[in-house]
Amino acid sequence: MPKTDREKILREVRSIKDWTIANSGAVPFILGHAMRQWAYEVGQWYPNNNLVTIGGARFVKDGAEVQWPYSERDYRDSCKKLMSDIGALKSIYEDFLKGEAKFNGIISKIRESGDGYLIEHYREFVEAYDAEYVPALTFDGVLVYGPEIVDGLKRKYPENDREIDTLIAPYGETFLGRYRRRLVSLAAENPKGPGLDERLEGIASEFHWMHNNYRDVGPIPLSFFEKEYAEQRSNGDARIAEERIALEKHVEEHQNEVEAIRKRRVFSDDDFDQLFWIGFIAWWSDRRKEYNLIANHYIGRYLEHLCAKYGLRYDDAKFLYPWELDSVIEGKSKLSDYSIEERKNGGFHFMDCDGDEFFFVGKEADSIWEMIEKSIHGTASEAIKGSVACKGRVVGIARIVKNPKEAKSFMEGDILVAGNTRPEYLPLMKKAAAFVTEEGGVTSHAAIVARELNKPCIVGTKIATKALRDGMLIEVDADNGEVRILKD
Repeated sequence: MPKTDREKILREVRSIKDWTIANSGAVPFILGHAMRQWAYEVGQWYPNNNLVTIGGARFVKDGAEVQWPYSERDYRDSCKKLMSDIGALKSIYEDFLKGEAKFNGIISKIRESGDGYLIEHYREFVEAYDAEYVPALTFDGVLVYGPEIVDGLKRKYPENDREIDTLIAPYGETFLGRYRRRLVSLAAENPKGPGLDERLEGIASEFHWMHNNYRDVGPIPLSFFEKEYAEQRSNGDARIAEERIALEKHVEEHQNEVEAIRKRRVFSDDDFDQLFWIGFIAWWSDRRKEYNLIANHYIGRYLEHLCAKYGLRYDDAKFLYPWELDSVIEGKSKLSDYSIEERKNGGFHFMDCDGDEFFFVGKEADSIWEMIEKSIHGTASEAIKGSVACKGRVVGIARIVKNPKEAKSFMEGDILVAGNTRPEYLPLMKKAAAFVTEEGGVTSHAAIVARELNKPCIVGTKIATKALRDGMLIEVDADNGEVRILKD
């Protein structure tokens, strides 16, 4: 259980001058596991690769919008340390592989035996989640600041852009790629009647978690997969067959290309390792995200069980952290002790690398947010520049999206502008002509999806959602990494 130290947390928050922000949807109970892992457990397991001195989460609109502030310097330093010691990175990956096997093992048992097994073995489930997720959090700084390494190597090897882009692409199959391959294969086989229904139910069971975040953790309905299948079938047999072959060969062909670059010795050994591991981390990150979203689903199921057992409202209990709910259940505190309503609309929680934490609410939370926001610069008069994740040039209407479930006006061909993207953004990304994000690098979710869908994408602009307004006509020049306002 974390230690509550309000004054220590306040001193640490005020000491940071270089805040940066990530965005998501979240509620404390679902997020609490990851907050503990991110801010505390990484430093305990890997003291030489601590991610943050302190990290936080600010909840708005019942958790539909959440800002995660952390120190830019912390993340950049963690990137430099990890990428300067490939031996340590390989060792951490070995830890992840052991954790991955442990996590997949308990998830298989839960799926076979049902919620009863989850409830009875919840502590074991959390330990398995930690076993894969904590090692995989160590490279978060690389996801954000890896582009600085890539840009430096592109300057060093100006004739080798293609080889660099190959190496930094995900090394293995992403879960989106796997889902598309399953769906396209089914469309190619074109079964009828009960056979189709059974196969679609199998896909839904395997990928029900794809649109989860730290707040919305219910399964995707079967109707979604039925619609996706119908859209795939509308492409016609010839195109389906072509896409099926491409998807089935993609990973092998990519890995063969990587090996060919290695053998040609295009880069020095150290530079090759840097590029190779950035691409490997892109794939590793995708596996981490898959397990994270699956874990969130079962954490939500466990919370539902606790609420039913102890007569608690889910909408209230989800705004407690796991250790706080334990205290309520054990009779050490009451639900009313935790300012639930204030937490839902502006509450600000921080945890540091020592395991100290505090939840600020009301005017105090607002003043902390105002201080952090002032440290993040960006106006419409500035050039909007970022890292190129997928090349191309597109003109379209900017749509600022913070919560994809509320993006009702998003039309085919609009340009998606977001803090970052996550799996629940996928339906919008398929409709979008291009993506622009404030966060992330060339191994981020937006970058990976852009390359898989072959859509122009610029990441890491830092100011896009502040400098652009919804409805602006903009040009995304992803050949040069610039966004221009054409009509305000």
